[in-house]
Amino acid sequence: MDVYHGIHLNQKMLCLIMIFIVMVTYTFISRELWGFGFLGKQRYIEKILKIYPMMKFQKGEYVMKKIKVYIASPYTKGDTAINVRNQIEAADLLMTCGFVPFVPLLSHFQHIIFPRDYQDWIEYDLEWVPTCDCLLRLEGDSHGADNEVKKAIECGMPVFYTANELITYYREETI
Repeated sequence: MDVYHGIHLNQKMLCLIMIFIVMVTYTFISRELWGFGFLGKQRYIEKILKIYPMMKFQKGEYVMKKIKVYIASPYTKGDTAINVRNQIEAADLLMTCGFVPFVPLLSHFQHIIFPRDYQDWIEYDLEWVPTCDCLLRLEGDSHGADNEVKKAIECGMPVFYTANELITYYREETI
């Protein structure tokens, strides 16, 4: 079993154990104190999901939802290799913390083999922004990254300017 699947199973198991403990506690308390049935359980589950927003109902069970992060940063201004490296470093940190980063500057390598117009890449990247849950804007002057931020705001997505800010935001939401 590779590491990714081990992590996935551990998170799933943690999620299921957490729900089991909550449901057992709820069942005991509701029967002993209030005596309400199914509707009370549904309301209680809804309250739990407000406390743990990274959980979602999928295929008949509650599972942890991985947060997809779009990383926006400069590409053509400055050294492109350093810009690509900065995005990959941010993505690696986010992956380590359990997020699913989208790294648009990985298209740099496709562009080396199959060059395209600048506008093609801008349109390509803007299509990916709404598919993510939030956007991380790395520092540096960039009209393209600024347009990605505007697109994220239009879509109602939270925008973060440091990885630490993003990580803290989602950790606080799950407590």
